[in-house]
Amino acid sequence: MFRRDYFMRLVEEATAVLSQVLKLNQNRDYAEAIAVTNTSLRRLTGLSSEALLRLDAADLVAQLALRDELGWIETGLTVVTVLDQEGDVYALQGREEEAYGRHLKALQLLLAVQNQHPQLDLPELVPDVDTLLPKIDDIVWPEATCAALLTYFEQRGDLARAEDILFTWRDMAPTSPTPIETGIAFYERLLEKTDADLLAGNLPRDEVEAGLAELLEEAA
Repeated sequence: MFRRDYFMRLVEEATAVLSQVLKLNQNRDYAEAIAVTNTSLRRLTGLSSEALLRLDAADLVAQLALRDELGWIETGLTVVTVLDQEGDVYALQGREEEAYGRHLKALQLLLAVQNQHPQLDLPELVPDVDTLLPKIDDIVWPEATCAALLTYFEQRGDLARAEDILFTWRDMAPTSPTPIETGIAFYERLLEKTDADLLAGNLPRDEVEAGLAELLEEAA
């Protein structure tokens, strides 16, 4: 799936950025570290990190594909890596809002890539979902991000974690009908699976039926 030569150049770019940022962080030269990541993001996307934050994931993917139809996946994963690093720089300064924004956008872009290409193996350099999620634990996630996370875990057969995301979503958006509607459809899909598939996903049939009954009651 990757154009290996092209992706290796992007890996070299990301590695160079990470190396520079690490040294600058050690010297507490945070302004220069942000300058390094921002320069890299502009080179990759034509946009500053502030501009990237204003795009939703679908628009960002479209922007990357417009710049390079064949290489947008590789570029997107490099942007994820640099955005995550920039978020870490802000976190070191105690600038939580700026850190959350970068980490959330990195997660949203990563999900947009991986949900389109579920079989994609991430290069070691790229932060995965489990690396990014703890960095946004303390904020309320957008509903689109909750939906993308549910899709991500369902596609991978991790049904128990998909259910956890569903109920986290419901708690984060208690007045929205969307998590209830999405959850009902989720459980109905699961009921079509075999018992073996449900057990492999750590969500046995009786729990699926109980979850569906709970949401149907709430929807009534």
